[in-house]
Amino acid sequence: MLYWTGQLTGNNSDLTMYLIEKIKNNKWEIALLFTLIAIGIFLRSYNFSDWLHFEIDQSYDTLLVSPAADNGIGNLPLLGPTAGGGRALRLGPAFYYMEYLSAKLFGNTPTGHAMLVLIFSILSLPLFYLFCRRYFSRFISTGLLALFSSSLYMVIYSRFSWSPNVLPFLILLAFYALLRSLSPDEKKKDLWFIISSAVIIIITQIHFNAFFIIPAVILPLLVIIRPKFKLRTWAGIALVLVILYSPVIISDIENKGQNLHYFIKKFKRSGNKA
Repeated sequence: MLYWTGQLTGNNSDLTMYLIEKIKNNKWEIALLFTLIAIGIFLRSYNFSDWLHFEIDQSYDTLLVSPAADNGIGNLPLLGPTAGGGRALRLGPAFYYMEYLSAKLFGNTPTGHAMLVLIFSILSLPLFYLFCRRYFSRFISTGLLALFSSSLYMVIYSRFSWSPNVLPFLILLAFYALLRSLSPDEKKKDLWFIISSAVIIIITQIHFNAFFIIPAVILPLLVIIRPKFKLRTWAGIALVLVILYSPVIISDIENKGQNLHYFIKKFKRSGNKA
């Protein structure tokens, strides 16, 4: 990982020279990183369309999103994938909105719907290295990137559209941004904390396990560390929460709290079993 600690001039010439010098001194390391990332991209994208995994879950999601891609965003559902069994309790619609964006950008086809998953998987490669470098040496981080890049599990689950498949990138981004916001040397802590919080809010709409596990990990950490952020930062996070969960709120208003009722009923049942 390359760090800049000097002062920037008006035309950033010092920074440019610094980066050029660093690249010269670390050219083999940088070449290896690019090679590992290129291998990861190849494994994830080779024959992507022809080898696309497309079964019942993908068909169900596509049938929900395709009308919006063809006829307008107003046709998007207000609730997301089912959770907790059955077709009753649902999470937020963040994944469907991602899939809608993918379909609009790359075509309303099975491949077009899956492209955003592929892009997130590719972006997770350099992000994984950056995340590892906050804890480990260059050597260990490069080795972990080699495993992450060539992992059969990670490759397979980057080659089709399914809501949990976007979690590796989103979780990495959330925790990387959180670590930046908690770093004593970070100058833009509040911005990184807002980014982390926004991504975590999206994560809670992707999968039911993530809905509980990620906040359960992060909230105690914040209680223990007690970071000091500006009041407007917390206000901004509250606003992001309301905006991102507004479809769920609107749906429950229209359906007289039906999804909330399913949520409470599900956990009452779970509690009785325990």
